[in-house]
Amino acid sequence: MKKVLIYVSISLTVFLLTGCSLFGAKTVSQEKITVYDTENNNIFESTNQEVLDVFGEYIGQAGGTVEGTEIFSDVPDDAHVLYRFEFTGETGHGIHLYNYSNYDYLLLEKLPIIGDMRLEMDKGTAEWMRHPANWESN
Repeated sequence: MKKVLIYVSISLTVFLLTGCSLFGAKTVSQEKITVYDTENNNIFESTNQEVLDVFGEYIGQAGGTVEGTEIFSDVPDDAHVLYRFEFTGETGHGIHLYNYSNYDYLLLEKLPIIGDMRLEMDKGTAEWMRHPANWESN
């Protein structure tokens, strides 16, 4: 039951980001991932479908490891934001995600209806997320 809640939450978010185009709304933009550092400098931007697919796959894997309500737990006070990710869907709607230099967490911020979700990443996913400059060269 716990994992069902996680999958429903992630599925609902994806639906809300892309669903408008299913119901006749015009597509106003292209899917895109933009990465900002702690000074709000744009350090990476891509519309490369392979990068977007890997990013989505890693987010989905992180969501599969959460137990119970821990998905709604706060990030520890001593967590240091490393990057802010802005994923923009085809409809132009976006979500903000944060990763941390000292924790293997990914925070999905202000999801429609749901609020914030904290996902724990495995070591491989966390390392990939910490090096966005390498995403298109892999």
